Amino acid sequence: MMPPAGELRRPSIAWPELGVALLFLAAAAALLSGLFEIKVPPIHRKSLPTVIPMMVIGAVALVSFGLLLKAIRGGWRSADDMGEKIDWPTLAWVIAGIVLGILLYRPGGFIVASVVMFMGVARGFGSRAILRDLVIAIILAVGVYYGFTTGLGLPLPQGVLAGLL
Repeated sequence: MMPPAGELRRPSIAWPELGVALLFLAAAAALLSGLFEIKVPPIHRKSLPTVIPMMVIGAVALVSFGLLLKAIRGGWRSADDMGEKIDWPTLAWVIAGIVLGILLYRPGGFIVASVVMFMGVARGFGSRAILRDLVIAIILAVGVYYGFTTGLGLPLPQGVLAGLL
């Protein structure tokens, strides 16, 4: 039976999406339990090496609660449901950038892999300013590299730039 005009019908729970949300929540819980296993030497207690893991756990928990809320409200809709077409070239650029970044991580190093990943994603999102994107990617990658290696004392692969860093 259809609800009267103007009255909204409460959507049913989307069970598959609820399962995904619960998996994310379980991942956050597992990461949190692993956080307590990290042994922090007294010399590193000032730099708080658990801050980054806590931020990741918080992000995973936040995503899980967002997914949970969406599942309770009826789930998410696919592009087909909304009448939208998938932009395959955009998706291909983004996936290619991420996959190449992953493949180049060890041999090319963190900076090279990050720059390649940034460039692929930027191109996928429609940027045509290659030089500008390259400069931004290099600045961000070098900044993150030195933030992790010198600021947090966490080594990242140098790869082909080993002699320059």
